[in-house]
Amino acid sequence: MDAYKSHVKDLPLVEAQTRYFTLAHANRALVLVRRIISDVLKNYQIVMDQQEIMEFHQTHGASEQARQSQQNILCIIERLQNLADELTILGVEMKDWAIGIVDFPAVADGREVRLCWRHDEQAVGFWHEIDDDCAVRRNIDTLAGTLP
Repeated sequence: MDAYKSHVKDLPLVEAQTRYFTLAHANRALVLVRRIISDVLKNYQIVMDQQEIMEFHQTHGASEQARQSQQNILCIIERLQNLADELTILGVEMKDWAIGIVDFPAVADGREVRLCWRHDEQAVGFWHEIDDDCAVRRNIDTLAGTLP
């Protein structure tokens, strides 16, 4: 997908002011976020599959089929950008396209943190510091007493 980032940057991006979530609010937002992330995961996989098909055609001299795969990829990337824009409008940050991780900005103990959710989880159950990535997720119970 990195090969297509130059095309994505040309798409209009939605910018939103930071919206802070409580744990309850983040969990209520999951109804819509789950649907969006489900679409993200499906479309991301299609891009990966189309990229393999395109590379196969390129290595076997089928330039027309490779061009068609590339066009398909560009259309799906635009769809992915629209889905990311939907999340931005909600105040949610897309963190991992392949496994469906999102962050919900929050405030705990007077500092900004991120409530972290992965598509296969029932509820928001993890968090991390704003400068950390999702690999350092901590159980929400270690933060719960400090969330509004």
